[in-house]
Amino acid sequence: GDDPTGRALVAHSRAAGVDVSRVLSISGIPTARFIAVCGPDGDLSASVADMTVLGSVSPDALLAGGTEDAIKVSKMAVIDGNLSMETMRAVVRLANAHHVPVFFEPTSVPKAAAAASAGGILSGVTFTS
Repeated sequence: GDDPTGRALVAHSRAAGVDVSRVLSISGIPTARFIAVCGPDGDLSASVADMTVLGSVSPDALLAGGTEDAIKVSKMAVIDGNLSMETMRAVVRLANAHHVPVFFEPTSVPKAAAAASAGGILSGVTFTS
């Protein structure tokens, strides 16, 4: 997102030496947030999330940002289950074309099931959690 939280994350990442030249900020949508409440045993008791921005990342936006060039030289591509099916499919297709392994983080059982039924995603995934 293009908001104070997103700008702070980019600034801190840059200060830590992370290349942020390909960070995509989408105007008008807040940075993704996840708040977890864990019980005394460390297991998740409750959570609140706003991942709207990830669903707003289109394949066209990724390609315009030089994603294919970045994927070509990457050791691994990582996709998050909150991305749209079209965007996940596009990243998998690019990574597979350049023989780059793909890690899929489904984030939830329903999102894993949706990716499995969408076609063209899990068949190109090398690793998943």
